[in-house]
Amino acid sequence: MKFAKILFIFLFVFSCVVACEKTESVPTALETEVPTQETTNQTPTSVINTPVTVEASQITRQIDMIVDFVPGLKKLGISHASGSADALSQVETAIAYAQSLGLEVVSNSNAFAGETMQNLLNFASVVDAVWIPSDNSIADDMPIVGQVSIDLGVPIFVGDDSMVKGGGLAATSAASNEYIVNGFIAESLGIEIPAKYVDYIWFAD
Repeated sequence: MKFAKILFIFLFVFSCVVACEKTESVPTALETEVPTQETTNQTPTSVINTPVTVEASQITRQIDMIVDFVPGLKKLGISHASGSADALSQVETAIAYAQSLGLEVVSNSNAFAGETMQNLLNFASVVDAVWIPSDNSIADDMPIVGQVSIDLGVPIFVGDDSMVKGGGLAATSAASNEYIVNGFIAESLGIEIPAKYVDYIWFAD
């Protein structure tokens, strides 16, 4: 009888030990690792100087516009910021088209580096007109562009509407087949605006 009691106690203790080991092997809710999922619909961060995509047809329209504004145009200066890949693409299209019209093209990628005013003065003084492609990186220099144009009496055409409002003479509109002409710059240069463009004259408020 005493042996049976001892055996019973032994089996009881053994079963308790086994039960405890099984309990410890099962992770609790806090211990269970939940895989982390990446969020794919995060709001993108803002981008500075996002490149502007400009179609080739818009570039050729701009060169045609310059020919209309500058009778007897022979030498066209094309100035751009050297670090802009999108501007370089526009420049390549503009050079090819201008040369196909028989124009001599002078290209300069340094006018907006360092002393912008002096660089642009030196460049614009040796051409009949200047064209600057659409380029966000030179937006802050547009008042200088306008001043250089007035000081030298050389028309400086630009790649988009906002650049005209900053100091360029004229541009085609990217959103339509229209144009925009800076009335103040045109008057300052004494340019007679061709009839085709008189409906697109803009004056600052």
